[in-house]
Amino acid sequence: MTQEKGLRPTGPQRIADLDTLKYFWDLMSRHFGDMPVDLSLFNFKAKKLTVLPGKERDIPMGQVYEKVLELVKEYYHKGEDILWRPAYSMPDDFPVSMIWLDDFKLDNELGLKPLLYIQTSPGRYQAFFKLTEAVPLKLARDLQRGLARALGDKSAVGYVQHRRMAGLANGKYPDDPLVIMFLGEEGDGILSPEEIIRLSPIPISIARARAGVAVPVSGVGDIPEIGADGITDNDTEGLLERKLVFEPIVNIGKRYKTLYIKPREAFIKRRDDGSIDQSA
Repeated sequence: MTQEKGLRPTGPQRIADLDTLKYFWDLMSRHFGDMPVDLSLFNFKAKKLTVLPGKERDIPMGQVYEKVLELVKEYYHKGEDILWRPAYSMPDDFPVSMIWLDDFKLDNELGLKPLLYIQTSPGRYQAFFKLTEAVPLKLARDLQRGLARALGDKSAVGYVQHRRMAGLANGKYPDDPLVIMFLGEEGDGILSPEEIIRLSPIPISIARARAGVAVPVSGVGDIPEIGADGITDNDTEGLLERKLVFEPIVNIGKRYKTLYIKPREAFIKRRDDGSIDQSA
């Protein structure tokens, strides 16, 4: 009996469709360039889930297939699942064009169809969309969060969250179902940032994300002029000059650090007679 090319036999070894695996990564590289990728190991077969995040890091997407093959040979048949994520090391201004949704609803009320999608288990899908233009990672995070609120798993919105790849088994289930890939029709799954913003049930400020500038955590610095679109009155209230002082304040109990930017005048203490208190 001739075994189909790319398929591992059942029994002590796990099945893997290597032709589909290669096609998946060829497509990803064609659409999303050489965005760096991390590869991680998950063992769902152990008594307690074990995870080795970032076993391989910062791999250009065009080279991921070869690296996955190395991990398949060493770990896959020991029960390890190989998952991937956009590289954790990418800075906020790194240009990306991929949007990913977990638990995507194929029959959605908006009628949106993805560029490609994978079936991770019967009835469950992960979908990929492509932006009409690359945007900074900072903005892509917001766009993905907004689209996920509309069409996917609202709790799985992280841009660097681990995800499956077509052609390998899903070890979360006893029968190790193979992850299957489906392609959208021509023109499906390509969205502009503005389209996602209109569809999002949560507000997204594209002007703020595009105009974001790196600022020091403390000290004094010059801020370049930015577009006023999407900036509320409260954001610019009292900004008397372009040279600002930065005061970091951490909101305890919240997920994010907030950097408050105040004009220099806000930190000057004056005596009753109007003179400046130099000790402040």
